[in-house]
Amino acid sequence: MNRGITDPAVVRQWVEHHETSVADHTHHIWALLMLELWFQRFIDPQ
Repeated sequence: MNRGITDPAVVRQWVEHHETSVADHTHHIWALLMLELWFQRFIDPQ
């Protein structure tokens, strides 16, 4: 879901670089996943 918090192109680049071992973006990707789960749990309507 695009919440307007991050730049989707940057996130795609992090994932691509991570999958191809260009760079380790584990912490960035994990933080975004946890943020999304938090939004789903506490912010989004039930």
